[in-house]
Amino acid sequence: MIIEIGHYALVPALVTSIILSIVPVIGARRRDQAMMDVASKPTGSKLTADEQAKLSELLHRDRTI
Repeated sequence: MIIEIGHYALVPALVTSIILSIVPVIGARRRDQAMMDVASKPTGSKLTADEQAKLSELLHRDRTI
């Protein structure tokens, strides 16, 4: 069952990659700045420096008993 979940997760990833690669090209052809900006927008979440420090501390914390 877990394998099938992974296969279903690949479908949105494929759709997203197609959108991020095709839409800017169409925008360049039509000279539509909004469509070209699709490629420059971040696709993932960007962490602030404070959030990165907290995450780094959490991951490197000693968890021995």
